[in-house]
Amino acid sequence: MCQGGIAISLKNNNCGCEAKFEERIIGKEDLLTRLNEYKRNLESELVIVNSKLESASSAEKGGE
Repeated sequence: MCQGGIAISLKNNNCGCEAKFEERIIGKEDLLTRLNEYKRNLESELVIVNSKLESASSAEKGGE
């Protein structure tokens, strides 16, 4: 684990964490692609939730 001297450990490459950090670095285009995908997924989920809320609201109004 990198504790205390993270920069020194990474510079000397004796920490073992450097590979993990390298794996996390992604390009701008990949990041934008991922963000757009997350946005589409969230929008889809929002449509589903809104539909369920409207159905519940209609059922509640009909039950009064």
